[in-house]
Amino acid sequence: MRSYAEDIVEIQQVLVRYTLALDTGRADLIADCFAEGGQVQLSDVYVMSAADFVNIAAEGLKRFGATQHILGLPSIHVQDDQASSRCYYMAQHVRADVSPSTFMLGGWYDDELICTENGWKITKRRGVPLWGDGDAEILDNQFAAGAVPKEPEHQAPFWLESKQ
Repeated sequence: MRSYAEDIVEIQQVLVRYTLALDTGRADLIADCFAEGGQVQLSDVYVMSAADFVNIAAEGLKRFGATQHILGLPSIHVQDDQASSRCYYMAQHVRADVSPSTFMLGGWYDDELICTENGWKITKRRGVPLWGDGDAEILDNQFAAGAVPKEPEHQAPFWLESKQ
């Protein structure tokens, strides 16, 4: 039987594996983070299956000289074989073939995960951008520079709400 602490560490490792896989261009490792039938939503730009995302990300990231996806410490809620997580990210994208050459994006990931026989896997990943800085053309103007207007979705995760 797994302990709560083991679950937390395993989930953290899945989240980190995802960013390392992006930054090293390892489509196989990106795919390994997701459960079969997983879904990815990045802002309102992309809503797709995890399998489609893996292919698009692996191909799209090749145009960058460097990327660096950095995560903050996640807040994780585990209940039996399901979990929810929120962690902040900053994603730097650098191109060598244009000037200006950088765009940085900050926001958070909301993840739903399931524990499978092969460990914890993401079933749904939702990226919520909060701000962008630099030349938006680096990312084909998919995300704008500046702050994103606050929406109702900019609330604390349900598991952090006070239980009175």
